[in-house]
Order: sequence, then structure tokens, then C-alpha cells
Amino acid sequence: QHTDMGGVGEKRSSLDYGFRPVSDADALMSQWEAQHRYLLHEADFKRIPVAPQDGDGPGPAYRVADLERAAEQRWGSEKELKREQLRREIKRRRKELRRQSSLHMAKR
Repeated sequence: QHTDMGGVGEKRSSLDYGFRPVSDADALMSQWEAQHRYLLHEADFKRIPVAPQDGDGPGPAYRVADLERAAEQRWGSEKELKREQLRREIKRRRKELRRQSSLHMAKR
């Protein structure tokens, strides 16, 4: 079972992300989704085992439990991960507002 909840061009707030319930710990996630959900870096994936998949998936998949452990190592706690997600979301929204404001001013 491979999940990739973030489609190409689909904008999701980083506030939508956090650790999953333990019942989903065996679920699989793509590297792309893991990087966005848990704010993991490329180097983090060198320490995370790739999960075996049935059939040909679009790329490597990782167990959510392994990804959550890696996120906790990177950020220290789920609280710190959420704090960083919030910081990035605020930064993204401010940038978007500035862009919209400059477009509005240019139309005048």
C-alpha cells in the first residue's frame, strides 16, 4: 500500500501534516511526501530503510514509523516539527500576500 497524498501542483498547508496515529505506522509513504510532511532532508533518507513493495511503485517507499523516528531525530520532538511547519507556513503566506499585493499595485 503506497500513499502519495500530495499531487503535482497541489498546494497543501504544512499545518495539515503531523505524526500519524500508531495504527498507520505500517503505512508506506513516498520520499516526496515524507520530505514535505516531516521536513526531512535528502541525507535523512540514507539512514531510513526502504520498505519492500508489492509490484512496481513509482519510487522508493518508506514505512511511516521509520519516517517518524527520523523526523524526531531531526527535529527533537513532534512539537518542534510542528513549530517549524508553522514557521514555514507563515513565511509562505507572507510571500504570497506580498506577491498578490505587488500584482494589485502593478494593475493600477
